[in-house]
Amino acid sequence: MIDDIAREKFWSKVDKGQPDECWIWTGGKNESGYGFLYSMRKRVGAHRASFYMANGPFDLSMYICHKCDNPSCVNPNHLFLGTADDNNKDMWRKGRAIIPPHIGLNFTEDQIHEIRADPRSHKALGRAMGVSFSTISRIRSGKSYGHIGRKEMALASTKSPDACKYCSNGKLTGLPANACENCMDTGLAHPEVSK
Repeated sequence: MIDDIAREKFWSKVDKGQPDECWIWTGGKNESGYGFLYSMRKRVGAHRASFYMANGPFDLSMYICHKCDNPSCVNPNHLFLGTADDNNKDMWRKGRAIIPPHIGLNFTEDQIHEIRADPRSHKALGRAMGVSFSTISRIRSGKSYGHIGRKEMALASTKSPDACKYCSNGKLTGLPANACENCMDTGLAHPEVSK
């Protein structure tokens, strides 16, 4: 992974602090702030090189994760080996992920009912909950968590003539496109509404 020449140059590009502090990579960095170097004509992540030098060879399909959440840190004491799932769960626990990982984190039955009853648009509710609008859409349509509240979903799908044709959650306002006030206010849920 890293040759002797790169190993020698590596530490000259590190602003070393105390053993418990972040050691900042001062060499080249990518757009996300992760350091990199070239070894044996290949670009190598500086944090991966640091982990390798401290711990020896590892499965290259594995991730090297940061306990400190500082992408420029190369302190081996701040790094740990993990899978993609470990990395996603770590990001979610620390509040750095927008969408929760699908494995191990689930919505409760009460949350599903709240999502389906909430009058906000998919996008507005998703933003408030820290999930994508498509997650909200799939829950509301029953594509996700369809086993919860099937009876309520069946009742909700029989729209009254004055229900919003976009979100089923509001009364028509007489505004263009047969949209409810919520859809017109946000202008985000349905592109047709904001035209």
